[in-house]
Amino acid sequence: MDIFDRDYFKKKKNPKAGAHKYTECCDQDPDTKILNKNNKEDLEQIENHCEKHLLDYSEVETIQPICCKVCGRLIEYNITLNEKTWK
Repeated sequence: MDIFDRDYFKKKKNPKAGAHKYTECCDQDPDTKILNKNNKEDLEQIENHCEKHLLDYSEVETIQPICCKVCGRLIEYNITLNEKTWK
């Protein structure tokens, strides 16, 4: 019996589909819904998340969303903690 993963079902729906591929620019799965800074609604969600994180966690000094420079997909958030965190 085959292993059931995403690729199995993609191939089942479309037998002509090639092997699973990732985006060339940021090596992400193109079939995964990810926020994108080039989409107005997604950008608003990114900003709302950053604001909420800053308000909820007093030890966070800054938060920076890291997006692919080519396609705009959100890859990660980098945060800077304030000095009180380390005392």
